[in-house]
Amino acid sequence: MTVFSKPYESSAGTAYTRLWSVYNGGAEGSGVSGLVAAARISAAPLVVEGVIFLPVTIDGEARVDSCLKGAAEMHFFDLGNGIFPTGRVIVKDTDVPVTGKVVLGLGDALGAISTQFEGGVIGAYVTAQSSDPSSGGAGSAPIAVRSPGTRLVWWKEKDRDSY
Repeated sequence: MTVFSKPYESSAGTAYTRLWSVYNGGAEGSGVSGLVAAARISAAPLVVEGVIFLPVTIDGEARVDSCLKGAAEMHFFDLGNGIFPTGRVIVKDTDVPVTGKVVLGLGDALGAISTQFEGGVIGAYVTAQSSDPSSGGAGSAPIAVRSPGTRLVWWKEKDRDSY
């Protein structure tokens, strides 16, 4: 996933500046944490209050616990700089700060769904689809983003061939 600046006009036409990138096995940008090599982005990211919710599935063969099922995770990045948004992401039901990725269970991480919780707090429900329904591997969590205002920011996928 690559984040670009707003488009601007240059002598060659419309141009973009790459701000930061995260990909399987690495990242580009100061302080940006990359994904493990066996990771795959399994659904579209969602941007809430300047925080990117990135659904990632870790293939089963790469799991450290030797379980062959994939692990569903939600990773978080600050839209502007790609660094983890420390102090801004919380588990809504407990108000416990999220300090890293959220492991959702076994299977594929699904796209986050934006919502407005009680009191005007903006956030998203993040879920996993279990690879084995009998395993109880599916999970979900209401994640809130601490930020002034209640404005949602959406993203649009840019055609790879146009940049």
